[in-house]
Amino acid sequence: MKLRFFKQDEWPKLSWVATCAQTEGTVDISHGPMVECREDWLLEGVWDGDFESGDFDLTDTIFGTGIRLRQDAVTFVSSATGVDRLWYCRIDQSFFISNTLPGLLSVTGLSLRPDYPFYTSDIESVQKQGIFSCKKSIPSSGPDIRLLYYNNLVLGRDGLSECKKPDRTPDIGTFRAYEDYLRRTAVNLGENARAGGRRFTIDMLVGLSAGYDSIATGVI
Repeated sequence: MKLRFFKQDEWPKLSWVATCAQTEGTVDISHGPMVECREDWLLEGVWDGDFESGDFDLTDTIFGTGIRLRQDAVTFVSSATGVDRLWYCRIDQSFFISNTLPGLLSVTGLSLRPDYPFYTSDIESVQKQGIFSCKKSIPSSGPDIRLLYYNNLVLGRDGLSECKKPDRTPDIGTFRAYEDYLRRTAVNLGENARAGGRRFTIDMLVGLSAGYDSIATGVI
């Protein structure tokens, strides 16, 4: 397997679309100008590990998306949030995976159907039903486009399959252990975001709501 990158200066800065011709063993990736690219990985995000390792496929704490090549398999990594998603479909012998629906439609030549009135409710279903019970596909002018939350996609010799993220959460028996875990993870995320090897550093922001959890997160 091999990754080939094609920067699109006019695209949204963090967008990417991967075209995978299964018979050729290559993954062609068109991407925006601020996506981090290396020989065997691509990333728009931050995770709780060393940046240069590119091991964002080995964690369940990643915010953003990425692509990781390891030997004969390519892993498409989704964000560990309940609102971000990957979009993908198959046309003939090729798979198309993206972190943006407009990008996927543009590259594939597909379009949304004007006679289908439920796109908004389908996409918003994750907010009401959660990542396991929400709508997992939407119709298009061609094949259905699938939505993937939280889990990853793996492209190997047998095709494209969904897989769970590694569970790296430690056993938490006390509140102090929980607090230590949160603080350690926050430090790791901060170091990754400010890593010197990045072409573009990331400023970390915290959103606050009326709940205590968001305020506690902001303090940490």
